[in-house]
Amino acid sequence: GTVRNSVGQLIQLRYGEDGLSAENVEHQSLPTIKLSNRTFESRFKFDPTNERYLRKLFNEEVMREIIGSGDVISAVEKEWATLTSDRATMREIFPAGDSNVVLPCNLKRMIWNVQKIFHIDKRAPVDLNPIKVIEGVENLLKKCVIVKGEDALSMQANNNATLLFRCMVRSTLCTRKVAEEFRLSTEAFEWLIGE
Repeated sequence: GTVRNSVGQLIQLRYGEDGLSAENVEHQSLPTIKLSNRTFESRFKFDPTNERYLRKLFNEEVMREIIGSGDVISAVEKEWATLTSDRATMREIFPAGDSNVVLPCNLKRMIWNVQKIFHIDKRAPVDLNPIKVIEGVENLLKKCVIVKGEDALSMQANNNATLLFRCMVRSTLCTRKVAEEFRLSTEAFEWLIGE
């Protein structure tokens, strides 16, 4: 949004450094900062090679798509590298380990809502392919533009303005959490990404 004075004159083109108005943000906690390496890996790293684990999560069709798929393995490894990099960046930004941030939408509440709207059965097999999760998150984050422009300065400003949000989205909607913890169906995930 823009900032204007009492007579409507334009004072500032973007509200603050990140373009977010204080009335439209919520306090949240970044889930990866405080965890030990072992806990971080056990909660966020998805293993597409563990067939027994996959059978507990996915329906047969998705199982066939995952097992032996080099594309899935490659995409999941890239996702893990990004999550690890995000965590290192967050630890640099918050060296004291404070994981509380202010962001424009409460992802946990949105996930809870989508689970209720789509009547998600947490015991039923998931029909959502990990590739769709990774691509859905990537496509969503490409749309998150606060500072428009293709020049280096605009791109850096946009990167800085959206960094915390992108890290939060990637860690909350990583493949493992979507499949194992949230148990979202393809339809529910697409609705969530569309919100």
